[in-house]
Amino acid sequence: MDLIEINIIEQISSVEIDVTEILQPIEIEINEIGQKGKDGLDGLGVTIFNEIPSGLLNGVNAVFTTQLLFSKVIVKLNGITQSILDDYQVSNNNTITFLISPGTTDKILVDYTKL
Repeated sequence: MDLIEINIIEQISSVEIDVTEILQPIEIEINEIGQKGKDGLDGLGVTIFNEIPSGLLNGVNAVFTTQLLFSKVIVKLNGITQSILDDYQVSNNNTITFLISPGTTDKILVDYTKL
């Protein structure tokens, strides 16, 4: 996984990053100047984008796991954001269980905030 590090000297409201050439999941860390966060780092924590969770895509398995524990999660199936409770459930802060098992050609991507 690539780590993109951006050092911002002045306070600004947003940063745009072109990631069209990156073909694998990336980790982006967002920090606030002057704030001490968990793990001794400045800021709000770490957000993971477009992680492919582990689990068999075979039309039978419904359980998928992220690499890290999360506090917030967005699950996308074939590019469509899924609805918690209607489409999937979460347990153990890293396990996603779909109510209908994804098929062999489906694509699952997960965005989450590291716990």
